[in-house]
Amino acid sequence: MLQNFLIGSREGLEASLVVSILVAYLVKSGARDRLAAVWLGVAAAVGSSLAFGAVVTFGSGSMSQEAQEGFGGTLSVVAVVFVTWMVFWMRSQAHTLKGDLQGRLDEAVAMGTTAVAIMAFISVGREGLETALFLWPTLQANGGGAEPLIGAVLGLASAIVIGFLFYRGTVKLNLANFFRFTGGALILVAAGVLAYGLHDLQEAGILPGLNTIAWDIHEQIPASSWYGSLLKGIFNFSPEPSWLEVVAYFSYLISVMALFLRPVVQREPGYVSPFKRFDTVVSRAFGGVAVIGALVAVVALAGPTTTKSDATVVVAGTESACTVAKATLTAGPVTFDFRNSASRISELYILDGDDGVLAELENVTTGSHRPLAVTLKAGPHRVVCKPGMAGPGFIGSFNVVVATK
Repeated sequence: MLQNFLIGSREGLEASLVVSILVAYLVKSGARDRLAAVWLGVAAAVGSSLAFGAVVTFGSGSMSQEAQEGFGGTLSVVAVVFVTWMVFWMRSQAHTLKGDLQGRLDEAVAMGTTAVAIMAFISVGREGLETALFLWPTLQANGGGAEPLIGAVLGLASAIVIGFLFYRGTVKLNLANFFRFTGGALILVAAGVLAYGLHDLQEAGILPGLNTIAWDIHEQIPASSWYGSLLKGIFNFSPEPSWLEVVAYFSYLISVMALFLRPVVQREPGYVSPFKRFDTVVSRAFGGVAVIGALVAVVALAGPTTTKSDATVVVAGTESACTVAKATLTAGPVTFDFRNSASRISELYILDGDDGVLAELENVTTGSHRPLAVTLKAGPHRVVCKPGMAGPGFIGSFNVVVATK
């Protein structure tokens, strides 16, 4: 919850500050008749961000397990790259953000109401799509339950309140200090998202080294403990990471944080930084985030999928058992509905007769349920539920037979 509260508040406040600056400038310049266009652009931007999140969520749900892992890992890496760029861009533009927005708004007002709406849409839409892009992998990493989503919503709500107070003049923000502090915190979060994304790509078979474990400290830091949950929620900490995850995490964190903490160099008048040029190109091209969002949506809808089955089988996981609702299943695509009734976060494994892992679910929160689609071949199979995501877990069995004609 804390991790997603940080993301929601930080990214949401960027959008909120943009809106407050636009509205305040129109009011002070006597152009109140253009306020409706600003709110129309804002509404369209919010709707586009929600639509993007829905496409990513439901599009990935129709994929096979391996495709879901590959898609989630790719999206995590894309999110880290883009958020890292935006963190540095906001750091470099903090001193001139207000003046730049007002200058663009003057141009838009001169062009007409439609131009004002488009400007508001682009300015807010970039932040909204960036937020959706970064929240999706963090929600998946934390099990997709209610708490991470609540954290994001509370963060966005607090951003709206602060943005309103900023507009009213009640709150004075030093934007340079604000973006420096929150940017550093986001880099910490992004390092964990990068490691989690690479782990997904390893599980999908795209990257090697899944079983090359750096350390195993499940007993020292149980996933079910309060400090284990805190480390997982904020930093995507894994008690059993691969060497690739460890190297990627610290390489990203050390190098990016060192660059971020360097003093901002003051350039000669008239100098246009690469970040500034990028922002100009992005704004005129309807926002670089929209392009990335469209590409991700295409991948989500066009990627390999499994045929959805009418068969849905409940797997009940408790603190002491893992029970399959049906003892005999028909070969082919089956969707298991894993319902975690244990008092701890749990995970589910589907094993074939040779103990090969066919599919798995991680980070299923207490009292929640999640689907797991898998294609089964004839023969004996087992399910394993692991409350606390450690130890051998509890085993249930079922048999798969070929359908009779």
